[in-house]
Amino acid sequence: MTLNISWIWAARIAKVLALLLFLLPWVAVSCNGQPLIEATGYQLATGAPEVADIPVPKEKLEAAWWAIAGAVVIALGLVGSFALKGVKNAGRAVLVSSVLAIALLGGGMGQMVGQMRGAIEKETGKPDKGGSEMEALERQLSQMMGQAIRVEIKNGFWLTLVFLAAAGACGVATQVPPRGRRSEAAVDNTGGA
Repeated sequence: MTLNISWIWAARIAKVLALLLFLLPWVAVSCNGQPLIEATGYQLATGAPEVADIPVPKEKLEAAWWAIAGAVVIALGLVGSFALKGVKNAGRAVLVSSVLAIALLGGGMGQMVGQMRGAIEKETGKPDKGGSEMEALERQLSQMMGQAIRVEIKNGFWLTLVFLAAAGACGVATQVPPRGRRSEAAVDNTGGA
């Protein structure tokens, strides 16, 4: 039983660390290496990313529902690990909440980055329609800008997923009976003969 208790505490610590990693950068948009936008998990959840010297209307910045839902699921799993009776039940809560949080955060980040990259490509990849030399130059400049803009998922996000996976693995470990322990039914009652 002691080993299972150790696993649940390891899972709880991993969950707390996953929540703390919401304070590290998760995504950045840069142009030729110059950061334009950088956001932590917390900033994505609140809709308040750091924007470098670019006037962005506040109504354009929306909270990422998936970041909010991910944080809530992580917190509920952590609370459930303390509230539920028995190490196995606590382990199940950790496991289920970890898997759900990984799905929410991974899917949400993938969708957000895909939309950002799609918008950049749409704006910068306009086809040649002929026209004047000035229009051709504008299209060429636009394409060069599109090649210079990068959307990058930062290490804070990846570490969050790693700690959630670790918490889930610890949750699985709580479901396995410790090795070397025999149940009372399996003890030889013949007195060793």
